[in-house]
Amino acid sequence: MLTVLMGLILGSCDDYLSEASGDLIIPQTTSDYAELLQGEGYMKLNSNQRYSDAFTDDVKEGRPVFGLGDVVKQYRGYYTWQREMEISQDGSLVKDESWELLYKVIMTANITLDQINESSGTEAEKQFVSGEAYFLRAFCYFQLVNLYAKPYDAATAATDPGVPINLNANPENQLFYRESVQKVYDQVEEDLSKALDLFNQANKESTIFHANADACNFLFCRIALYKKEWDDVIAYADKVLANHPNLYDIAKYDFTNKKVVKNFVFYSEENSEIIFNYSTTNVNAYSLYDGKNWRYLAVSDGLMDLYGNNDNRKFAYVTGKASSGPPPPPFGTAKPGPFPPSSSDVAQNKMNSKSGIYHSAFRVAELYLNRAEANAEMTKNEEALKDIKYLRRHRIKGPDFIMPGDVKQLIREERRRELCFESHRWFDLRRWDQPRIEHVFTEYGDKGEEIKIKYVLEQNDPAYTLQIPYHEREFNPGMKINERPDREAIN
Repeated sequence: MLTVLMGLILGSCDDYLSEASGDLIIPQTTSDYAELLQGEGYMKLNSNQRYSDAFTDDVKEGRPVFGLGDVVKQYRGYYTWQREMEISQDGSLVKDESWELLYKVIMTANITLDQINESSGTEAEKQFVSGEAYFLRAFCYFQLVNLYAKPYDAATAATDPGVPINLNANPENQLFYRESVQKVYDQVEEDLSKALDLFNQANKESTIFHANADACNFLFCRIALYKKEWDDVIAYADKVLANHPNLYDIAKYDFTNKKVVKNFVFYSEENSEIIFNYSTTNVNAYSLYDGKNWRYLAVSDGLMDLYGNNDNRKFAYVTGKASSGPPPPPFGTAKPGPFPPSSSDVAQNKMNSKSGIYHSAFRVAELYLNRAEANAEMTKNEEALKDIKYLRRHRIKGPDFIMPGDVKQLIREERRRELCFESHRWFDLRRWDQPRIEHVFTEYGDKGEEIKIKYVLEQNDPAYTLQIPYHEREFNPGMKINERPDREAIN
């Protein structure tokens, strides 16, 4: 992999293209820029997966984390929605890296777009790589505005603070200020339209490890969903599903067979519904552990209870006990702790050490769910249920019966089952009704006794929007901050 501009990773903006740098390789060919986008673009895309699940109702405390007491204390601010979530329990800074990483991908895209026409390569190659750069920039701004700004509301988007927009390859330490949510969305859609045009002009085949026209239409579909533009959701879903209608049939697997359980990995080359694969960020990151590690966050009872006994996602998407034997002692003691409920042993299993190069993805199931939600919002319930039933035929082993009831709620629950631990839940909660969530955090007394502390994210809580990271506020004190309340424990 071509390594370009170490300053892009570690240094300041004005050093990115300093040819005197010993760490610098100047891209010369279109292929060089393609490698730049791969290493410093696609690989860094899903930085928010490092923590977004920890905010949601899909997780709870797991077993005590043997040897990881300090880690638990470090990330308490994230799990308990603190006003300054980067401040750990001991007062140290646990950096929110998403802002910085996503803006560095944006800078990579800006540099590529600024320089690509000077590189050696065919016109089709330049068009394709430029399309990738526009796509990456659009996706990054879409993630940023949905992490650090209020959810899109057509009535207030023109005045709600969004995130800064930089389209310049040489900002020279320029200070940027927050544009409106509407302006950010407009920029996202403008970049995505340019990407789509360039991909169509290039007419170049690619693998699932590169964005393409289908990836653009997929992201347009998701954007329309967040904006509640239901007709557009359906139109874009139809476009992509015309090319990629098939779902990965996990209903065919026998998860009572231990060998199947041991070897099955959802994110793999066998998964035919992956349209676009990106990132190297494992969804476990520092919120969910799997393998043989003791977990300090586990899958919540609320999520597990949604899966029926014959729903193969219950086995394909999560994993059971990580290890056998007695639990570790509470931190700082020699006393063995009591066994917690068995659900505390459950962690995500969509990707693990066997996933290899398959990580985050745009996949077909989301399109069926998006279209179903749009149809339900327009009271086209039969059309909505048609997509849900088609999805479930590839997930449920044996007979399936959908209980009559609120179709919108049914689709929301199906979305939660299907897309868990893929960085959707937090964004879905934000754009729906922003419900009340409780998290329990365990501390230990001087004698090793457990002290259970409850924290609550209230309905429509301002903390549904993340704070601008500390390092950005320190560098740019004029940056408008988001108001988040102090979060006290409820005993």
